[in-house]
Amino acid sequence: MIRILLIPSYLRGKRKFLPLLLLMFFAAKGAFGQTVTATGTNGSCPSSASITATASGFAANANMSYRLKESASGTFVQPNDGSYQVSSVFNGLPAGSYIVEALDQTNNVSANAPPVTVSISYLPMDLSYTKTDITCLGASTGQIVVTVANGSPVYSYAITSGPVTRPAQNNATFSNLPIGSYIISVTDACGVTKPLNVELVNNLVNLNNVEVFIGPYLANVVLGDCSSKQFSIYDLATNGVQGAIYGRIRVSYEYPAGSGNIYGAGGVLNAPGVYYNGGGPASAAIPFPSSLGNTTSPVNVVLTDDCGNQRILNNNRLPEPRYLAIEPSFCNNGITLTMAINGNTCLNASVTFTDNADPTKIFPFTLSTTSVIIANSGLEPGHTYTVTGVDGTNSALFFIGNKVSSVNQVSTPAANTPAYINFYNIR
Repeated sequence: MIRILLIPSYLRGKRKFLPLLLLMFFAAKGAFGQTVTATGTNGSCPSSASITATASGFAANANMSYRLKESASGTFVQPNDGSYQVSSVFNGLPAGSYIVEALDQTNNVSANAPPVTVSISYLPMDLSYTKTDITCLGASTGQIVVTVANGSPVYSYAITSGPVTRPAQNNATFSNLPIGSYIISVTDACGVTKPLNVELVNNLVNLNNVEVFIGPYLANVVLGDCSSKQFSIYDLATNGVQGAIYGRIRVSYEYPAGSGNIYGAGGVLNAPGVYYNGGGPASAAIPFPSSLGNTTSPVNVVLTDDCGNQRILNNNRLPEPRYLAIEPSFCNNGITLTMAINGNTCLNASVTFTDNADPTKIFPFTLSTTSVIIANSGLEPGHTYTVTGVDGTNSALFFIGNKVSSVNQVSTPAANTPAYINFYNIR
């Protein structure tokens, strides 16, 4: 192909402008129509994009070389010293806009490709963890579980610094670790490594600081039903404050107190205790073995920590008595009785009020439910009564009321005020 350069008539004869015109002409499209195109490939890992250049229109004997620079700043990227390379492929590029420059070193002819932009879809790894601290002094019971977001799966995990180190593994869990500071290195499929700092500490339970807040109890599982009984507490206290470390202490019971016979889960001798998981009625309950017969001996609470250390609290608490709560009130010039069983009382319960002034006046009542309200009981204000009773096993009842003194007496109430019944046989 022959190119013809037409020179305007007003420039003819003005030779000094001819070199400039020739330069402008050939620079626009290479000296002889040379072109360079650049194709970009986006990356999924950091600095993993690439650009491939294709040159055309150069002489047959062309000795081609290439270099890459940033579009905006003009800074050379590959090679970074501004020299040329034989390969037309540029790898390992971060996201950005680039220009490829091509040079025929034989004929000293060059051309540039239009700018090309490449992107990177990679998001940096975000690391988090959960841990289990050491619960026994000197033990290696700690655990670290690492969670990774973003990056490029699959991941490998290694403990690179700490009291112990672990080589790279695909499992994100490290177990059997002692107390100390750890650096965990996580590497993704792109070869990117990120460190994670984790501290495992001593998390011991000091049994010497734990006491029973209320209890222990040895009573019916179901109020009024003596077919099954259980050990229980109401709550534990830590350093004198109600509440203890949930899920860290097992509770069992020594029965009889001082015997060395310790009953754990299911009421089984020498079985592990049940975990204390918060206070409340019948907390840390364990069945009382029916083979032990009557519940007449005292009971102790036994606490066990994570390490198997035990502490027997010498509570020496007697089983709950068979007792009946009686609350009298004055209503319509008569006495209303509210009575309720508690503890180890068995239904049906029988209660008798005998008038001390006239022993022939006897007022018997039967409780076939756990509580009963008896209006117009027949008891007379100002009279004293001897109160006796037995439960369903014909065992004597104890009584509790809303006033305590040395005689059994329903006092004379003023109008529309409570009456009081006084008992001396209170546990």
